Amino acid sequence: MEPSASDLFAKGNSSFVDEDYNSALKLYCAAIDKDDTVAEYFVKRASVQHKLGHLTEALMDTQSALQLDQNNWAAWHRQGLLLMDSKDYARAHAALSKAKSLNDKLHGIDEMLQTCSAQLGGGAAAAAAAAATPLAETHISAPAPAPTADKQALRIQHDWYQTDTHVVVTVLVKNLKPEDVTCEFASHTLSLWAKLHTGAEYNLDLSLFASIVPEQSSYKVLSTKIEVKMRKTETLRWPSLEGTGVVDVPVARLASADEIESKAKTVKAPRDWDGIAKAEKDEEPQGEAALNALFQKIYADASEETRRAMNKSFIESKGTVLSTDWSKIGKEETEIKPPASMEFKKW
Repeated sequence: MEPSASDLFAKGNSSFVDEDYNSALKLYCAAIDKDDTVAEYFVKRASVQHKLGHLTEALMDTQSALQLDQNNWAAWHRQGLLLMDSKDYARAHAALSKAKSLNDKLHGIDEMLQTCSAQLGGGAAAAAAAAATPLAETHISAPAPAPTADKQALRIQHDWYQTDTHVVVTVLVKNLKPEDVTCEFASHTLSLWAKLHTGAEYNLDLSLFASIVPEQSSYKVLSTKIEVKMRKTETLRWPSLEGTGVVDVPVARLASADEIESKAKTVKAPRDWDGIAKAEKDEEPQGEAALNALFQKIYADASEETRRAMNKSFIESKGTVLSTDWSKIGKEETEIKPPASMEFKKW
């Protein structure tokens, strides 16, 4: 009998507790494949994706969870943490504020909100962040269709978020087949067409804020949405999804996408541990260490009788005699012989 979605989810939770995040991810994915209508499944998968450093995938899972349940405080909380890691502090502040409004007992939530405000510079910027619309509630309406357009197409919305290297657009339409969707990328534009169940067509054309790498951009058709993932040419923080690429304030340039990949592929030369071990082995011991090394070598190379003689003489003489002559030592108890000018005492 195949395990149910809830069984797979429970096993995923056990792996998560054991910090076996790769196994947990596989189990959560299997649970969602069987039942993609449970918000908690997406929240937990977002948590493990976050642990594994998959920020983009984790953000998409929080979006899926909130599409299923807008009052899921855990999804809002996880989304806020992810946006903080992505340095999108305005939206992080908004998401964390939403989480707090749903669960005011969240540990450390006030400190996180203060961190976001501090990163935004406080004052008016922090106030603007507090009034910002959370990521999962931000929808940019599609271009208005002709009056005869299908009502379902009129209701379709899309939103977006970004990381340092990618921009992700989510089109909120359910149960489409991959063959019903076409997506084309150019350096500054995105065009998407979808054939709806009613026979009508949905079209989304975006003039992007900055350039992307079309060959490294892709899209996926999921049961709850269409996800479009575009690779940035440079790791600029986009203030908006569309625009001219010109802003009134400087936009920080971190590094190009190729520079990030090149740096990730750079591997430090491994240390020559064999050489280090050999050098340590070649070092000659000094003083008492040299004497102990000599005794160890003698013992290691000795016959069984010689070893017995060494052990018996050393023990019986209280460490004052070490003999290798079993023919003599084996006949009688070894006498205690302290060094000259010293006296042995029994305490």
